[in-house]
Amino acid sequence: MRDTPLFAAGSLRRCLFLLILIQLAGLLFSGGASGTVSMTVLSGENSTMLSIRVPYETIVQKGSEVSIPFNITNIGNIPISNISLSAECELPCDYYFAASVLAPNQSISSKIKISVPSNLQPGAKKFILHARDAEGGNWEAEFLLIAKSCGDGFCTSPYEDCSNCLLDCGCFWGEECAQGQCNINCAQDGECNPRCAADSDCDKISIGQKQGCEYMNPVCGECLDCVSYSCVAINASYQISAPLEAEVGSSVQAIITRSDGTPVSGKKIKVSHSSGSSYSLISSPSGRIIFQADSEGYYSFSLASPCAAERISKTSTVSAYVPSSEPSRKQLILPFYVSEPSEVRVQVVSLGKPQQAALDFLGPNDVHSGGTTGSEGQYSEYLSLPGKYVLTVSAENVRSLSAKVELSPGAQPSFWSLYLNPAYIIPALLVAVALLVVFMFRSSIFRLLPGAEKKIQLEGKLRAKYKYRAEAKKSE
Repeated sequence: MRDTPLFAAGSLRRCLFLLILIQLAGLLFSGGASGTVSMTVLSGENSTMLSIRVPYETIVQKGSEVSIPFNITNIGNIPISNISLSAECELPCDYYFAASVLAPNQSISSKIKISVPSNLQPGAKKFILHARDAEGGNWEAEFLLIAKSCGDGFCTSPYEDCSNCLLDCGCFWGEECAQGQCNINCAQDGECNPRCAADSDCDKISIGQKQGCEYMNPVCGECLDCVSYSCVAINASYQISAPLEAEVGSSVQAIITRSDGTPVSGKKIKVSHSSGSSYSLISSPSGRIIFQADSEGYYSFSLASPCAAERISKTSTVSAYVPSSEPSRKQLILPFYVSEPSEVRVQVVSLGKPQQAALDFLGPNDVHSGGTTGSEGQYSEYLSLPGKYVLTVSAENVRSLSAKVELSPGAQPSFWSLYLNPAYIIPALLVAVALLVVFMFRSSIFRLLPGAEKKIQLEGKLRAKYKYRAEAKKSE
């Protein structure tokens, strides 16, 4: 008696089997290690979308009034009616924006007027613009207002420097101000300058003086710090924070801090443009540097004269873009150093939104690694080999592209801590269930193979033949 073929079985059993096979195939061919399959569906439906453009940072004088221009553009594919505007202002502000109808790609411009009090305390003030339409859509954009005032503790470059505001941008001991820049003077001026690598004036310190770097005997070098009268190597980790994007022509502010958030004063930071040009700025007492994003491309940050034990654990790029530019393929290169095994986390954005992009890490010994950011624009990887890394980020059809990198030193996650994660447990269970079902229905699966039916019939005939012979021999 022949077994019942698979397709003659009950519908419930057949459906269950096929669903499990489809699930198994999806896991095998989608790179099941990630546990996630991302799909992008383009809808043909009409959509409303507004874009608000406003300079991210504006530096003003205390006691003045300033008008900040902004632009609202319909970037959707249908006209938008009854557009209204509102603003959240930390300082007295006034604005005018008439309700209007914007066709696709049409723009309207206006200004927001802000009164800056003469007694404004140092620091940035945040403003938020809200645009709404008749369908209930809500879009917003924020910007910062930074008051310029000599003596407020902020060296607001390029508006203040050592030549016009010594209180905020004064040079360190042993430096001299020339054309707004602080330069170290290591000449024989009769003073021992501890920031000079080799100052002959330091040789004049008599042996009879008190010992210790507190008395400049001996004098600590550039990469040394004086701790308890002794010179020790500077061992510090810094973080550089800056806006990820800025319009061409706007001012950009970056802040350098220690890992605990303490501002770092007097640190020389190198600002590099993707074109290859670069210059150095010295951080103010509040850890700030301010520069003009005067060219399209991206700006990156590094220590101008990095010491062996000084490193940057968190940094970012600033993408300078022209709002009217056409989308294209963009690429940015971000070097960073790994002093110990660390997890690197990357966030990629375009026009303020997460961006899917290809990542390539070039590590020591020319070893490549990397991958692709997910729908949230994030990617993480464990880097076990200390040394210099160069991250290359690439994306297609974008107007702006920027990224930030953060290092978290620590041991690599263990096998169990990694695979006991729900993102891995669920796919593993599905694979196990699928394999179990395949084992249980192996005979039925065999029948699906080409030529299986003939082979089954042949085996049936052979079994019948052997059975007949056995019975005949037994009857003899």
